[in-house]
Amino acid sequence: MTADVSLALIGVGPRGASILERLTMILRDRDVPTGLVIHLIDPAEPGPGAVWRTDQPRSLLMNSPVGSTTLFPDTSMTTLAPPAAGLTLFDWCRAVVAQHDGVTGDDASEPTGMLAEQPVAGVPGTYLGEMRGLTADGYPSRAIYGLYLRWFLRRTLAMLPAGVEVREHRTHADDVERLPDGRYRVALADSDPLVVDAAVLSLGWLPAVEEGAPASTARRIAPATAIDQNLDAIAPGEHLIVRGFGMNFFDSMALLTEGRGGRFISRAGRLRYQASGAEPVLHVGSGRGVPHRSKSEFSLRSRIRLPRTEAVVAARLPDRRPIDLTRELLPAIEADALEAYYRALAETDPHSIGGRLDALVAALGTQRERSAVEASVSDPGLRLDLHRLGRPLDDDFVSPDAFDQALREFVRRELHEGGREVSPLKVAAAVYGAARKAVGPLIRGGQLVPSDYDGPYPRFSALGAALAGGPPPRRMAELEALLDAGMVHGVGPDMRVTTTSSGFEAESPAVRGSRVHATHLLEAWMHRPAVTKSADPLLQRLLDRGLLRAHRVGGIETGAIDVDLDTGRAIGANGVAQDCLLVLGVPTEGVQIFTIVSPTIEPNSAFLRETDTVAAGLASLLLSRR
Repeated sequence: MTADVSLALIGVGPRGASILERLTMILRDRDVPTGLVIHLIDPAEPGPGAVWRTDQPRSLLMNSPVGSTTLFPDTSMTTLAPPAAGLTLFDWCRAVVAQHDGVTGDDASEPTGMLAEQPVAGVPGTYLGEMRGLTADGYPSRAIYGLYLRWFLRRTLAMLPAGVEVREHRTHADDVERLPDGRYRVALADSDPLVVDAAVLSLGWLPAVEEGAPASTARRIAPATAIDQNLDAIAPGEHLIVRGFGMNFFDSMALLTEGRGGRFISRAGRLRYQASGAEPVLHVGSGRGVPHRSKSEFSLRSRIRLPRTEAVVAARLPDRRPIDLTRELLPAIEADALEAYYRALAETDPHSIGGRLDALVAALGTQRERSAVEASVSDPGLRLDLHRLGRPLDDDFVSPDAFDQALREFVRRELHEGGREVSPLKVAAAVYGAARKAVGPLIRGGQLVPSDYDGPYPRFSALGAALAGGPPPRRMAELEALLDAGMVHGVGPDMRVTTTSSGFEAESPAVRGSRVHATHLLEAWMHRPAVTKSADPLLQRLLDRGLLRAHRVGGIETGAIDVDLDTGRAIGANGVAQDCLLVLGVPTEGVQIFTIVSPTIEPNSAFLRETDTVAAGLASLLLSRR
């Protein structure tokens, strides 16, 4: 083939880099078209992208253990492209340290050889020191993952077959238009447009149109990743209302304390906070009124079992009939979480359960559950209340001080439970969180009843994240120190925020006297992906032009861009899959799940299966242009 063939990869963070690696593995074994050009389009550095950029503060941490993070699919995965030997982030960090120290031969780990092919240069000394101290279950700075992604992409580019040209464009793609000959015209923000044979959208988190946002937007810091919010607007000593107690809160907390010169000092096995004087005072609230539960210091993967949930899913998948999440799935999920709790309780405290454990387990999820639990577990304090697991401070409090004391006790218990090798509470929370993946096949098949997408499913997904997708233990220890130092206060459950002439007021109906005034409101949360509410100009133009459409089930929007899951091809307004326009990642959350999670070591990683599928589809399209 003599004519040029070209591809535009729009968005080159981890997913874009992974697509390129998967495509490279396919092209290495094929007769590659002469003049194949791949355009990498991203205003941020290709590889790390915006989220994992390498210049962000070290106080921002990953939320996945370093030992389980990887972009390389191994032989345990069913892949369309050949699997590739590679490194976990932990192995890579060890190899970088060994390379820096000049270690070779028997003293070097096997991964050092991979770095010999593509050496890592320019790692700051502060990060080398952090890498030396990492353990496989540690949580490194995000910038370290960014360095890994940079190396991963450079290694991939070096492996491309001869005759493939890569051109980088550090800019935004403003528009994609289908031409009469089937190719696509990609308009760039600050350079000439491109004409390509295929385009891939791997866009990550996108801004959203905010409906009903408070009028005083100059004082309201809108939802975004913490690193992209204007925290400089918050003055030292200012009392700040923070809405959101999840992962964005912990990032903001780090930037507004340690990021402003404060220090966490370890004393007698606990952290103490030494203020710099540049910090604000945070008044934090949310619907549940408590932070996401922190991760365990121990792996719980071997304890996650969902027999009832998996049986319900397996029974309903073949007939394609809709399933009611609230009536049919949640009872099975809750029974599985209760079983995990009581089995772990029997293991850690054998005398806590009277009678036969199997009899108790058999009663879970049936009308006999309550009486069986009461008969088997004599201590009411050891019986698991799943509502309290999600809303542990769902009470009335006589004062803000009383709520702060309860919040401190919750945080301390979280730290205690996270430090236990077998914590019944942590096991139950992990099982409930894992149920989100178990119901994934039903999401991919559009088999929930339509009304579930408008409330029950988002609430279930959010609760699973709050129970099992929380911060590293270190973050919870820092929160404890800040509560003790008076730098953080809880407002309470079901916090309400109103706009005033001078800023904002927040209060909780559960906490008497909780009203607090502040000049600024920090929104420490992210909008759920919703394509029709996206403020991204590129997506809006593609929707208006009919090249994309919103995914719907029974007329209810799920928030996702509609795609053919077998190929990654976008489905247009006419219901037809676009031949050479592919979409993946966060904007497809709703037609599939866990698009916001980094790739980890697990059989058939959803992230890597998705990029593998898209790469295989791309290869087929590009190689057909003969």
